[in-house]
Amino acid sequence: MRLWMRNYFKHPVENIRQAKPIVPGRLYRNFGNICKAVPMTASELRYVKECAGYEALSPYLLKDLDKSGNGLSSLRELQQKGAEDAVPVRCNLCDFYKYGIPCPVHNVLADGSIVCDTHRYIIIKHISYVK
Repeated sequence: MRLWMRNYFKHPVENIRQAKPIVPGRLYRNFGNICKAVPMTASELRYVKECAGYEALSPYLLKDLDKSGNGLSSLRELQQKGAEDAVPVRCNLCDFYKYGIPCPVHNVLADGSIVCDTHRYIIIKHISYVK
C-alpha cells in the first residue's frame, strides 16, 4: 500500500523500535524517517565476510564515500587503515549508522536470526513532524 494512502486514512507506519520481528521489505518509521530492511547483495555479503576482523568507519567518512560513487572498492581500501569505534563492519552498509540513528530494539527476523547478518537498513524518505 502506498505511504500517502496509509497517512490519509490515519493508519500510521509501524515504528521499527516496537516491531518484533522485523519483516524485510515492510515500511517502518524510525525517528522521523521511513525505512525498510533489504537483503544484502552478494558483493556486500562478500565485503562483510572479508572485513570481519575490522571495525566500522566513521559515519562522516561514509557520507563522503556515498557522494563519490566509488562504492565497495573504496570501502575495502579505507577499511584496512582502521577505525576509531568498536562497531561491526556491517554497519558501514547501514543508513541508520550513516545518519547517526539508533538501531531497532528488537533486531531479529521471524526465524530468530539477526537482521544485520543478511540484510541492511535503508532510509527511503526523511520526513519531519514539524507543523
